[in-house]
Amino acid sequence: VAQLEESLRAPGAESLGLAVFDLDGFKAVNDTFGHHAGDEVLHAVGARMLAALRAGDTLGRLGGDEFALLVQATSREEVRLRVEGVLEAVARRPVVVDGVAHALASTAGLAFLDPDEGSLNSAQWLARADTALIRGKRRGKGRVWVEGEVTMPTLFR
Repeated sequence: VAQLEESLRAPGAESLGLAVFDLDGFKAVNDTFGHHAGDEVLHAVGARMLAALRAGDTLGRLGGDEFALLVQATSREEVRLRVEGVLEAVARRPVVVDGVAHALASTAGLAFLDPDEGSLNSAQWLARADTALIRGKRRGKGRVWVEGEVTMPTLFR
């Protein structure tokens, strides 16, 4: 959260994006193989995510099977591509724990910082990325959903 607050205050012309990742099907690992296997999977996924980052990216675990990634790049498209690279790193090959292979994927919600949003705080920014994730997962898993791509039907607002 401190890194998010600092990013909100730092001036800059580059694109700044915040992605929230959720592991697809992780609950089944915990429920079927126990929390030890779940913890091992989370460690392996975290290591894969870290290996996929570039200098200046910041990754943190929010809790459970959710991670947050702060990316600064020259364009929004580059931010999105880097987030997609992290998704690919997670899904590239199964995580093996105690001889059992767990094929994993992840879905991400991505929200960009608009330079004109002077009153935005880190909790609001995180909530926007999380909303993109939740709405996106209803449409399809295993991809990056950018805030604004998916809106709720009028019936559910």
